[in-house]
Amino acid sequence: LVDMPSNRFLTSETPGDTGKLQLDVRAIGVQEAEIIDDVTSSSPDTTPVIRENSVFGVGAELALHHLISIYGYTGVDTPAYIGAKIQLIGAPEERASQGNFSVAIAGAMAFGDDDEATTSGDITADTSVDYSGYEAAVLIGYRMRESALIYFGPYISETNAEARNTRTESGSETLTEVEGEGTNQGITLGLKFGRSNAIYFQIEAAYSKAQWTRTTAPEVETEENEEVNIGAAIGISI
Repeated sequence: LVDMPSNRFLTSETPGDTGKLQLDVRAIGVQEAEIIDDVTSSSPDTTPVIRENSVFGVGAELALHHLISIYGYTGVDTPAYIGAKIQLIGAPEERASQGNFSVAIAGAMAFGDDDEATTSGDITADTSVDYSGYEAAVLIGYRMRESALIYFGPYISETNAEARNTRTESGSETLTEVEGEGTNQGITLGLKFGRSNAIYFQIEAAYSKAQWTRTTAPEVETEENEEVNIGAAIGISI
């Protein structure tokens, strides 16, 4: 499985002055691509299938400057993302008051790997996936009150995956390898409640359109999958 996040919980405000840190746990709405099915079969199916799902994850954002921050997050079966956010308009969260209008841009690189072992009777299958890719977003927000921010904006992400499945039966090994790439693009709308030096809560909806292509010959492309992904996060600002 390759899970492409639709929710990333990035707002249009940086956390605040240098050193301000926010940490959270999150339920992430994702577009999930199944790239190898029935891994214990003698002939695993590598025709991709894409669908909606939700996974748990963690995230963090650290202010390097009151208008520049670095962020990172990851989830179950998702790549890890590390990137930067630059606030172009408005005050950062730590200084923002009611009526603050803010605009930011963000981008990150995706990386990582995942390994899983599956057993069926005397058959074992060891599956590994290596991830790479990127994401980019524009974020626009308005602080309705000192402790409540509404934000929205478009995003796009691309995920590349290389998967290997080694099936072992009675000492005999069969290797299946497949590569693919997926895109997930759409628009997010979120609410963040809470301020700096306090616990905060976010809820975010994302209208997402995603597609996955098996690039290993013969090339196969899924139909575009449209979903409304809902996610939530709870965190602390320190």
